[in-house]
Amino acid sequence: MFYNLRQTVNRAWFGFWAGEILKTPALDIRGEGLVIFSLISHRDVMMYLAAIKSFYNRLRRGRIMILNDGSLTFSDMALLKAHVRPSAIIHIADVRTAPCPKGSCWERLLCIADLVCDSYVIQLDADSLALGSMPEVEAHIVGQKSFAIGQEYLGQEIYPMAYVCSEMKKKDSEYVEVVAERNFDRLEGFENLKYSRSNACFTGFARGSFSRQTVEDFSIKMEAIVGKRWHEWGTEKVTSNYIIANSRNSAILPYPKYVSYYDDPRIDYEKCSYLHFTGTHRFKNGFYIQSARKAIKEIKEGEGDNGRVKKVLKMPSAANVS
Repeated sequence: MFYNLRQTVNRAWFGFWAGEILKTPALDIRGEGLVIFSLISHRDVMMYLAAIKSFYNRLRRGRIMILNDGSLTFSDMALLKAHVRPSAIIHIADVRTAPCPKGSCWERLLCIADLVCDSYVIQLDADSLALGSMPEVEAHIVGQKSFAIGQEYLGQEIYPMAYVCSEMKKKDSEYVEVVAERNFDRLEGFENLKYSRSNACFTGFARGSFSRQTVEDFSIKMEAIVGKRWHEWGTEKVTSNYIIANSRNSAILPYPKYVSYYDDPRIDYEKCSYLHFTGTHRFKNGFYIQSARKAIKEIKEGEGDNGRVKKVLKMPSAANVS
């Protein structure tokens, strides 16, 4: 209860300081062949605006698409359309998930599976910020190379699946992600597969790198192995890791240039290009707010890698939102 209350207060405090993002220009959307895709909820709108604007300020191109978790209001959608001009806002209820699990980000991955047929797709979490140049991301897009960011020591490289499986058998954990990974040796053909314990918060999927059938086949096989637990939170990340690791061309972004914020004293977060502010550590030391204010200042002053933005002249009313 106290954790939830503290998070609510912290979100409100972040919203107060990040409100300056509403004074920045609308994105000047340009470029085909690239989609930047995010799952958004009502409570994440301000965070998302900081995330997508800081990212687009660096990348300079791509269409934006949003998956509405069902909580976005008319005002939220008006705000999003005014500032980021998404080519589509998809309602989560319109995404078919069977035979895969429902919820827990599975709709997001299945949407990407459809989009990746024709475009390179970047999955961007709302609780993230782009704070420096990202030439690696640009190179992977141009080279049609899938990518992820590492989660821990087993996430900094793409390994044979058998090796990850053997390492996970040493872990005393019943978290479903670990349970699935230590049972990979029950997956047919696992000796010829690869895996990386990456983080699904920021991922790139090369055009044609996988299909909905790829997701469904893997999900069906893993559910047969771990049972109903496959419907728990965390299995979508396992599937995303599997897909990227086994793409014909893939890489893990360099650590700690791209990293999640864990308040690790060994990391100089000021020098990171991309930071994901994961829930538990998100508001520690005020660094998230500090970083957001820095990113917003750069956008306002036309710094970063993209000064080509267009001013918001008028906020649309809810009556004009479809």
